Amino acid sequence: MTISITFNASHLKSFNLDVSAKFRILLVPESRFEPKDFHYIILLDKSLSMKGEKLQMAKEGANELVSSLPQESYFSLLAFDEKVSILKEHSQSHLIDIDEIKAGSGTSLYKALEEASKLAERYRQPSYFILLTDGVPTDRGCTHGLSRKFDLERCLPVYQGLSLPHNVQVISFGIGQDYNEKILSLISEKGNGFFYHIKDPKEIVEKMPKLAKSSVAAKNVTVDIISESAVKLLNYNDVPIKINAVEGIVKILGETVIPKGYQGKFMTIKVSYEDENGSNSKTIEYSLTTAKDQEDFFNGVNKDIIMEYEYLKTLRDYSRDVGELNLVEATKKLEKLRQIAEQTRRTDLLEATEELTRRKSGDPKEIESEVTRKMRDQS
Repeated sequence: MTISITFNASHLKSFNLDVSAKFRILLVPESRFEPKDFHYIILLDKSLSMKGEKLQMAKEGANELVSSLPQESYFSLLAFDEKVSILKEHSQSHLIDIDEIKAGSGTSLYKALEEASKLAERYRQPSYFILLTDGVPTDRGCTHGLSRKFDLERCLPVYQGLSLPHNVQVISFGIGQDYNEKILSLISEKGNGFFYHIKDPKEIVEKMPKLAKSSVAAKNVTVDIISESAVKLLNYNDVPIKINAVEGIVKILGETVIPKGYQGKFMTIKVSYEDENGSNSKTIEYSLTTAKDQEDFFNGVNKDIIMEYEYLKTLRDYSRDVGELNLVEATKKLEKLRQIAEQTRRTDLLEATEELTRRKSGDPKEIESEVTRKMRDQS
């Protein structure tokens, strides 16, 4: 057994009215193996604003990542300005001629993602999009007028409609202060990933090699949830959930409604995955009985699951309010986060809230970046 699966729900019993319930699924590594056949697809912005240290550090970071890949891993390299160039396709050479990458003009980000998606679909391997950019998209109508000014209201719906392959996780690097964190966060969320806000370009060279998967507990993981009521996930997009690889603990949070007086099997969780010995699958069932009375109902309530869910939901809302400069609401959300953290007495939540409090008037990009990583339990 390379991973174990646990399921916890906020409620063990139904009641004499509909109940809003939360749940948590954990995938926990038990043993590890060296992964094979992962495809790392690097998308490198080489627009004019990247010229100089940013582009140089991005190229060196890409080189460090490729040099760190395990044997039997593959990589592709796309560089984009107003055009998209595929400089390496599905290569195992682990060598990049970074000197050939020169700064141009324009930022055809959507086109770059489309081309990367074609590569992921062509080779059908667990794939990672590693996106490095310092600016806003200039294709698909995101800029307009003679000044080519970026228009978020026009651009956001374009990326809301973006479709990425199921076998992809997106890890983005937003470099400097000129990129739009809402666009980068949306891309990363659609790819069940996260993004880093990079203030010093030298951070890229440090972080990039750590993205290479040297040992994993499982790969090609699918988590399917069959429920009597609709399920809404908090930190992943859709069911079934596709996860390229399990390195550390994977946490999936969601909510549903338990109908009045429900009895019997309510939810089935099916997990399939591959390890070094081949394919595996596991199934967990969540069943309910009807509470005899109010006391019996409340004895079956798991407050820890409810508070963990509410903390992460509030954290996401806090980031939104900071990004929209709605500081009154952001302050209220921060106070709610503090109260939840104190009630749980969980060290990780207390430390996260303390850090947010220290820089409550901080950079929206940095806060948005932290939230995307917290949703995926990434540091």
